[in-house]
Amino acid sequence: AFSSRLKKNVNGHKRNKHCESLLCDQCEYQAVNQTQFKLHIAKHNGVQFFCDQCPYSTHGKKLLSSHNYLRHKCKGKFLCSACPFTTNTNRSLKKHKESMHASPIKSTAPKDSDKKSKNWNLVIFVIS
Repeated sequence: AFSSRLKKNVNGHKRNKHCESLLCDQCEYQAVNQTQFKLHIAKHNGVQFFCDQCPYSTHGKKLLSSHNYLRHKCKGKFLCSACPFTTNTNRSLKKHKESMHASPIKSTAPKDSDKKSKNWNLVIFVIS
């Protein structure tokens, strides 16, 4: 039996485990909210929205609008120093650099004088 002191956790459990209206009748998919459920049903119905400026496509009209604004209209204020990528958040730029421009460099950890000395081979990723 599920229990929690927080009402939002109990409500989330009810919605996720006991709400039949969010279960797809065409497959085993179970949505966590109404928006995700509608997007899922759109996939079954063949609904597709295409960006007219790049290969991006989605099953949600609002997602396409958001994509167009963020990727094509709004010029990002955070610029990647290694490629033309731009974004509106520092966090997104950091993730981009870590996934696209990280290069491994081998290093040796310092010896611990209190314990048995061991050389540790570390791999450190440096973002350029």
